[in-house]
Amino acid sequence: MLDLSVVIVNHHHRGIIEKCIESLTALPDKVSIEVLVIDNTPDDGLTEWLDGRFRGVTARPNRVPMGYAANANLGLRTAARGRYAMMLNPDVICFPGLLENLVAYMDSHPMAGLAGPRLLNAGGTLQHSCRRFPTPVMLGARFFRLESVFPGRMEHYLMKDWDHATEADVDWVTGAIMILRREAIAAIGAMDESYFMYWEDLDLCLRLWHGGWRVGYVPGAHAEHAHLRQGVKEPFSRFARWQVASAFKLFWKFGWCLSREGRPAESLRDSERR
Repeated sequence: MLDLSVVIVNHHHRGIIEKCIESLTALPDKVSIEVLVIDNTPDDGLTEWLDGRFRGVTARPNRVPMGYAANANLGLRTAARGRYAMMLNPDVICFPGLLENLVAYMDSHPMAGLAGPRLLNAGGTLQHSCRRFPTPVMLGARFFRLESVFPGRMEHYLMKDWDHATEADVDWVTGAIMILRREAIAAIGAMDESYFMYWEDLDLCLRLWHGGWRVGYVPGAHAEHAHLRQGVKEPFSRFARWQVASAFKLFWKFGWCLSREGRPAESLRDSERR
């Protein structure tokens, strides 16, 4: 068995995904991996470009495009040789030590169901990728770029009041890079495929906490993330519509006050039936 199965979903990302895969395969980390690219839009030529180019990297083109969660779950089922699985966004550049530190963290924290690394912006500044659970007001303010109206609450949500230099349990990490414990995913279920795009990462972290698992932040593992934020930058686009629809689903499913303890199981089942 390998240490890690890495899954990348391509959706018209040919222009950036090549750098992601090149940085991943060039890592000096002593971690055995397999890499599977779910090619959700095979018309951009990525599958042909990958064919035989990198050892251990394969592509699986989709006949019909699917949402992100459905593609991620397909990848997790298909790439099954690793002790752990990792979701990697195509707009990420991997830095040495990324895989070794994430795998070491999971090995030493048996109740960690999921963990994320320290993410940096292109200029080397910190990207606030581990966060506290949001409220509807915080998400609305962030979507409409009204962060300055609630500066204190926004800093709390983005954990700007914390130095991000220490390993810690956190409410959730953004899905740019997530290492997953297969036993935990088997216990609580894979990503919710009713989210077409956005908030499936927060949903997964919530369900892990509710199932007795933990979510960790690993600052010793580094990567650069472009953080496109298309749903916010293009407020009248389909990305924005997906983001709003997924946010409504999230709060309808878990309640307006998100927490690690969660809602009673019976209440969750009632909301899912509705």
